Amino acid sequence: MISNTLIIAKKSLADMGVYVSNPNVFNAPERDVEEVEIAGKNGTLTIDHGRYKNFELEYPALIFQDFRKNIDELRNFLGSLSGYQRIEDSFNPDEFRMGKVKGAFEVKPKTFDDAGTFKIVLDCMPQRFLKSGERFLTVSNGSVLRNPTYQESKPIIRAYGTGTITINGESIKVNSANEYTDLDSEMEDCHKGLTNCNGNVTMVTGGFPTLRSGSNTVSFSGFTAVKIKPRWWRL
Repeated sequence: MISNTLIIAKKSLADMGVYVSNPNVFNAPERDVEEVEIAGKNGTLTIDHGRYKNFELEYPALIFQDFRKNIDELRNFLGSLSGYQRIEDSFNPDEFRMGKVKGAFEVKPKTFDDAGTFKIVLDCMPQRFLKSGERFLTVSNGSVLRNPTYQESKPIIRAYGTGTITINGESIKVNSANEYTDLDSEMEDCHKGLTNCNGNVTMVTGGFPTLRSGSNTVSFSGFTAVKIKPRWWRL
């Protein structure tokens, strides 16, 4: 019996009698590389844009009980979703992706419409985020964070009070704060909740800190506390 499950937007499709099998969850996304041919020059010039493209993730699926009721609920649930959603499955229980439901799905009913097969197709961002990287970690001055992946991650740094923090040569100074400031390296934005705090922050070295593969030393002064959500990810 198929027992692998798919969770979209924190809702398990098993609640609708949906189970998945044989997915392409182990495939890798394509790196965004441009190849240019130059007249009079041998070979091909390769321009690496330093990113990966979205890729299509396909889940063959089956409903084998209460088919009519469950397929109606599934169709309406998927149709209600807009934009990127959190995607989890039982093949990689320690990870999650961000993806969008892609198009409609074609159902093939079986045995007097009491079961059916179909495919759920998702347009996914390239990252497989580690669940261990979505928690805030309290760090002290001189702490070393070890990135367990080969990919450079872009963390959220939650700095309490005012001060300066440096990671891998990138320094940010918070000049004023209402309790704390979130320094978001992915969004390249500083805020507290919905309040924009970019005007309270100075980019000392011009860039937001990232966490390289392996060891990363965190140094800071002035702040009463610092927490980091590392956002580890892999392909």
